[in-house]
Amino acid sequence: MDPQLPATPSPRCPWQPLTFRGVAGLAVTSPSRLRTVATLAALVLGGVILHYVATAWMPAIHTAVRQLPPAGEIRDGRLVWPTEGPVVLADTPRLTIQVDPRGTARDTQGSDWSITFGPTALRISSLLGMSEIPYPTAWIIALNRPEIEPRWGAWRPHLLLATALVSALGFLVLWNVLALLLSAPVKAYCLLLNRRSDGRCCRRLALAALLPGGLAMGLGLLGHTLGYLQPAELLLVFGIHLLVDLVYLTGAPWALPAAQSTFTPLPTAAPAPPRSSDKNPFAAPDSRARDRNTDRDGHDDA
Repeated sequence: MDPQLPATPSPRCPWQPLTFRGVAGLAVTSPSRLRTVATLAALVLGGVILHYVATAWMPAIHTAVRQLPPAGEIRDGRLVWPTEGPVVLADTPRLTIQVDPRGTARDTQGSDWSITFGPTALRISSLLGMSEIPYPTAWIIALNRPEIEPRWGAWRPHLLLATALVSALGFLVLWNVLALLLSAPVKAYCLLLNRRSDGRCCRRLALAALLPGGLAMGLGLLGHTLGYLQPAELLLVFGIHLLVDLVYLTGAPWALPAAQSTFTPLPTAAPAPPRSSDKNPFAAPDSRARDRNTDRDGHDDA
């Protein structure tokens, strides 16, 4: 039978996911601790996205709202606009908003994002590509300053707060789904390393290992917002964060406690003391017996 493996001490630093030992500590401690750390990381990323939207997009949208004409709307799936030529409502390095009633304007290449109101669809362009969203045929959407400006002023703070909360919730959902999908490969890897490999531990380890990559991605987005990273460099950071996830998924299991063998040795009973009948009659007497014999002989001589 295999002897029982010695238990490895529990990893320390269970409140931070920035080291292999910290990720392993979050996997073996209480689930509430991991949920707290993951929620804090998601809120940090939500705050970074809030800062990006408030800094990069909101000024351009505010300028575009103030440039809207007195009349304009989207009706029956088509754009109704007072002029026929293309109009640029806002043009910033981060976002360009324009109206193209005839569909003849080209997307501006100087901005990270370009939003164009075409004749039948909304066109969104970026470094990732271009996509078109057809206008709904059953809705009437106002596209004029008298109706849009007061609504924009009233809903702008709520939209910013919703952006942060929805982003944080989206990261939490994404991390948990990915952790569930990665739990099986992590379990197989832990078995190979002879580390603790129960399902809950592996799922928590996968979730904790995704947090450093998410924080790296948030750091890259913050650098792009502050002007330190160009859009192409930001895409490179998004690719690097996947490599960070892989590094933590392969390195953190080494810090987990060692697995314990399922086979334990049977307890051995203590040997029974020998009975008097089992003593060898030809064996030499022990020291106490010799002393008693000596005392008795001396008394008899006296």
